[in-house]
Amino acid sequence: VICVASRSVEDDAGHAHFYTRKIDDNGEHRAESYHSAGPTLPYPDFVVWDDDGLLCAIVVENRVAVYLSNAPEFVLLGTVYIGSRSVPTSGVTSAKFVHGALFCCTWNSVHCVLLGDLNGGVCKMDTYLLACTELAMIPEKAPKDDTVFSFAPKVLPLPLAQPSVLGYQSGSLIVSTLRGVQAIPLSSPLMRIGLLLAAGQVERAVKWFDGVPDSDHEALASFLERRGHPELILQLPGLSLETIVDASMRFAYVDRLEDVVET
Repeated sequence: VICVASRSVEDDAGHAHFYTRKIDDNGEHRAESYHSAGPTLPYPDFVVWDDDGLLCAIVVENRVAVYLSNAPEFVLLGTVYIGSRSVPTSGVTSAKFVHGALFCCTWNSVHCVLLGDLNGGVCKMDTYLLACTELAMIPEKAPKDDTVFSFAPKVLPLPLAQPSVLGYQSGSLIVSTLRGVQAIPLSSPLMRIGLLLAAGQVERAVKWFDGVPDSDHEALASFLERRGHPELILQLPGLSLETIVDASMRFAYVDRLEDVVET
């Protein structure tokens, strides 16, 4: 799959198309062996792929659309808005896939996009602000807002300037900026669980469940379901009876439902 964008003149809005190879092209790499896939897209600021060539992100200002290229299918997984809707921010300046998760940067902030189940078409994606320079973007520091989200990872205030993600090292996200290299800790249980699940390390992710208070297990259950791992929900001891029954019925966990009835 390739993305071709074109603009006739400088003030033209431009457009883009994804092209994929025809099934019966006999393995030839000619232009006529490709055909457009999907609708006409806005002219992108840039397009990034993961190392395996499966995940693709097309960026238009603050909007990021994520696609899955799994021959012969090419599907849109979903779109996310990067930045703060209440605080004016610039568009996304860089993006990088790292072990199944997408990290996006604006000129003064770093965000993490966790994808959901890649096998069911459109998936549910969660976006978390990891670090930023503008304090008004941080939920617990925002003016006229005393809400503190205990379940979400804490946002690290950093003097960022044009950050660009390099990768992981020793449990931190390494970011290059105009002021030097910065390390953003990814030590919150939520980020550990989400990133390990994205990388396919399910057993290691389960070990971090103990780091989440029982009072947050209802929220964690919804988080695990959005990540495409409902089989892990019933391992949480802090779930209410209603949640256990609901999950058992929706995902056909008959044995657990029988245990609840007998108990």
